[in-house]
Amino acid sequence: MSSKWGAMFAIAMAGVMQLLDVSVVNIALPDIERDLGANFNELRWVIDANALTLAATVLIYGTLGDRLGRRRVFVAGMVAFSVLSLAAGLAWSPVALDILRGAQGLAAAAMLATGLALIGATFTGRDRNTALAMWGAGIAIALGAGQHSVGQDIRPESLGNLCRIFLSGDGQHYLVSCLF
Repeated sequence: MSSKWGAMFAIAMAGVMQLLDVSVVNIALPDIERDLGANFNELRWVIDANALTLAATVLIYGTLGDRLGRRRVFVAGMVAFSVLSLAAGLAWSPVALDILRGAQGLAAAAMLATGLALIGATFTGRDRNTALAMWGAGIAIALGAGQHSVGQDIRPESLGNLCRIFLSGDGQHYLVSCLF
Protein backbone atom coordinates (compact mmCIF):
# COMPACT_ATOMS: atom_id res chain seq x y z
CA MET A 1 0.00 0.00 0.00
CA SER A 2 1.45 3.37 -0.97
CA SER A 3 1.88 6.01 1.69
CA LYS A 4 -0.87 8.17 0.21
CA TRP A 5 -3.40 5.33 0.53
CA GLY A 6 -2.18 4.64 4.06
CA ALA A 7 -2.83 8.30 4.85
CA MET A 8 -6.25 7.96 3.24
CA PHE A 9 -7.04 5.04 5.53
CA ALA A 10 -6.01 7.09 8.59
CA ILE A 11 -8.18 10.02 7.47
CA ALA A 12 -11.17 7.75 6.87
CA MET A 13 -10.70 6.07 10.25
CA ALA A 14 -10.59 9.49 11.94
CA GLY A 15 -14.00 10.28 10.49
CA VAL A 16 -15.33 6.90 11.58
CA MET A 17 -13.96 7.43 15.10
CA GLN A 18 -15.67 10.81 15.37
CA LEU A 19 -19.06 9.45 14.36
CA LEU A 20 -18.77 6.30 16.46
CA ASP A 21 -17.95 8.55 19.39
CA VAL A 22 -21.19 10.47 18.90
CA SER A 23 -23.13 7.20 18.52
CA VAL A 24 -21.66 5.68 21.66
CA VAL A 25 -22.37 8.76 23.74
CA ASN A 26 -25.94 9.13 22.51
CA ILE A 27 -26.72 5.53 23.38
CA ALA A 28 -24.87 5.70 26.68
CA LEU A 29 -26.65 8.79 28.05
CA PRO A 30 -28.89 6.77 30.40
CA ASP A 31 -25.84 4.93 31.75
CA ILE A 32 -23.90 8.18 32.11
CA GLU A 33 -26.85 9.68 33.98
CA ARG A 34 -26.92 6.72 36.37
CA ASP A 35 -23.15 6.29 36.82
CA LEU A 36 -22.30 9.96 37.29
CA GLY A 37 -25.57 11.11 38.84
CA ALA A 38 -26.01 13.67 36.06
CA ASN A 39 -29.07 15.84 35.64
CA PHE A 40 -30.73 16.78 32.34
CA ASN A 41 -28.66 19.95 31.79
CA GLU A 42 -25.40 18.14 32.46
CA LEU A 43 -26.42 15.37 30.05
CA ARG A 44 -27.35 17.90 27.41
CA TRP A 45 -23.87 19.39 27.60
CA VAL A 46 -22.27 15.98 27.11
CA ILE A 47 -23.52 16.21 23.53
CA ASP A 48 -23.65 19.97 23.05
CA ALA A 49 -20.14 20.77 24.30
CA ASN A 50 -18.66 18.49 21.67
CA ALA A 51 -20.82 19.77 18.82
CA LEU A 52 -20.41 23.43 19.76
CA THR A 53 -16.63 23.38 20.04
CA LEU A 54 -16.31 21.39 16.80
CA ALA A 55 -18.55 23.77 14.85
CA ALA A 56 -16.98 26.90 16.33
CA THR A 57 -13.39 25.92 15.60
CA VAL A 58 -13.36 23.87 12.39
CA LEU A 59 -12.49 26.93 10.25
CA ILE A 60 -9.78 27.98 12.71
CA TYR A 61 -8.17 24.55 12.46
CA GLY A 62 -8.37 24.75 8.67
CA THR A 63 -6.40 27.99 8.80
CA LEU A 64 -3.92 26.51 11.28
CA GLY A 65 -3.48 23.54 8.96
CA ASP A 66 -2.67 25.91 6.10
CA ARG A 67 -0.12 27.76 8.22
CA LEU A 68 1.45 24.99 10.32
CA GLY A 69 0.96 22.02 8.03
CA ARG A 70 -2.17 19.98 7.52
CA ARG A 71 -0.56 16.69 8.47
CA ARG A 72 0.81 18.11 11.72
CA VAL A 73 -2.58 19.51 12.76
CA PHE A 74 -4.37 16.31 11.70
CA VAL A 75 -2.03 14.04 13.68
CA ALA A 76 -2.21 16.30 16.73
CA GLY A 77 -6.00 16.22 16.51
CA MET A 78 -6.07 12.43 16.18
CA VAL A 79 -3.76 11.88 19.14
CA ALA A 80 -5.66 14.41 21.27
CA PHE A 81 -9.01 12.88 20.29
CA SER A 82 -7.87 9.41 21.33
CA VAL A 83 -6.44 10.59 24.66
CA LEU A 84 -9.52 12.70 25.38
CA SER A 85 -11.78 9.74 24.56
CA LEU A 86 -10.06 7.71 27.24
CA ALA A 87 -10.15 10.63 29.68
CA ALA A 88 -13.86 11.22 29.02
CA GLY A 89 -14.54 7.55 29.65
CA LEU A 90 -12.81 7.89 33.00
CA ALA A 91 -14.63 11.11 33.92
CA TRP A 92 -15.36 11.36 37.65
CA SER A 93 -18.20 13.90 37.42
CA PRO A 94 -20.71 15.28 34.93
CA VAL A 95 -18.87 18.61 34.77
CA ALA A 96 -15.55 16.90 34.07
CA LEU A 97 -17.21 14.86 31.32
CA ASP A 98 -18.74 18.00 29.80
CA ILE A 99 -15.36 19.76 29.76
CA LEU A 100 -13.59 16.73 28.29
CA ARG A 101 -16.28 16.36 25.62
CA GLY A 102 -15.77 20.02 24.70
CA ALA A 103 -12.05 19.42 24.38
CA GLN A 104 -12.81 16.35 22.29
CA GLY A 105 -14.79 18.58 19.93
CA LEU A 106 -11.70 20.74 19.46
CA ALA A 107 -9.66 17.68 18.51
CA ALA A 108 -12.41 16.45 16.19
CA ALA A 109 -12.45 19.85 14.46
CA ALA A 110 -8.70 19.60 13.84
CA MET A 111 -9.14 16.18 12.22
CA LEU A 112 -12.19 17.16 10.18
CA ALA A 113 -10.78 20.42 8.84
CA THR A 114 -7.42 19.03 7.84
CA GLY A 115 -8.47 15.51 6.83
CA LEU A 116 -10.48 16.58 3.81
CA ALA A 117 -7.84 19.17 2.91
CA LEU A 118 -5.21 16.42 2.97
CA ILE A 119 -7.31 14.33 0.62
CA GLY A 120 -7.65 17.29 -1.75
CA ALA A 121 -3.93 18.04 -1.67
CA THR A 122 -2.76 14.42 -1.94
CA PHE A 123 -5.00 13.04 -4.63
CA THR A 124 -5.85 14.20 -8.14
CA GLY A 125 -8.24 13.11 -10.83
CA ARG A 126 -9.73 9.65 -10.51
CA ASP A 127 -7.73 8.89 -7.36
CA ARG A 128 -9.29 11.93 -5.65
CA ASN A 129 -12.75 10.65 -6.53
CA THR A 130 -11.86 7.22 -5.14
CA ALA A 131 -10.41 8.73 -1.96
CA LEU A 132 -13.46 10.91 -1.35
CA ALA A 133 -15.73 7.92 -2.00
CA MET A 134 -13.75 5.89 0.57
CA TRP A 135 -14.05 8.70 3.11
CA GLY A 136 -17.76 9.02 2.44
CA ALA A 137 -18.29 5.26 2.67
CA GLY A 138 -16.57 5.18 6.06
CA ILE A 139 -18.79 8.02 7.28
CA ALA A 140 -21.92 6.29 5.94
CA ILE A 141 -21.00 3.01 7.60
CA ALA A 142 -20.34 4.75 10.92
CA LEU A 143 -23.64 6.62 10.72
CA GLY A 144 -25.65 3.61 9.63
CA ALA A 145 -24.18 0.92 11.80
CA GLY A 146 -22.72 2.88 14.70
CA GLN A 147 -25.78 3.39 16.84
CA HIS A 148 -27.09 -0.13 16.43
CA SER A 149 -23.94 -2.22 16.63
CA VAL A 150 -21.96 -0.15 19.12
CA GLY A 151 -25.02 0.32 21.29
CA GLN A 152 -25.48 -3.41 21.53
CA ASP A 153 -21.86 -3.97 22.48
CA ILE A 154 -21.62 -1.50 25.36
CA ARG A 155 -24.46 -2.96 27.40
CA PRO A 156 -23.10 -6.26 28.81
CA GLU A 157 -23.39 -6.09 32.59
CA SER A 158 -20.68 -8.72 33.07
CA LEU A 159 -18.03 -6.23 31.96
CA GLY A 160 -18.89 -3.80 34.75
CA ASN A 161 -16.68 -0.74 34.93
CA LEU A 162 -14.42 -1.87 32.10
CA CYS A 163 -17.30 -1.09 29.79
CA ARG A 164 -17.96 2.27 31.44
CA ILE A 165 -14.44 3.38 30.68
CA PHE A 166 -15.33 3.67 27.01
CA LEU A 167 -18.98 4.66 27.05
CA SER A 168 -17.91 8.07 25.79
CA GLY A 169 -14.90 6.74 23.91
CA ASP A 170 -14.54 6.32 20.20
CA GLY A 171 -15.71 2.74 19.69
CA GLN A 172 -12.35 1.55 18.42
CA HIS A 173 -10.79 1.77 21.87
CA TYR A 174 -13.82 0.13 23.41
CA LEU A 175 -13.59 -2.87 21.11
CA VAL A 176 -9.88 -3.31 21.80
CA SER A 177 -10.36 -3.04 25.57
CA CYS A 178 -13.22 -5.46 25.70
CA LEU A 179 -11.11 -8.08 24.00
CA PHE A 180 -8.53 -8.09 26.78
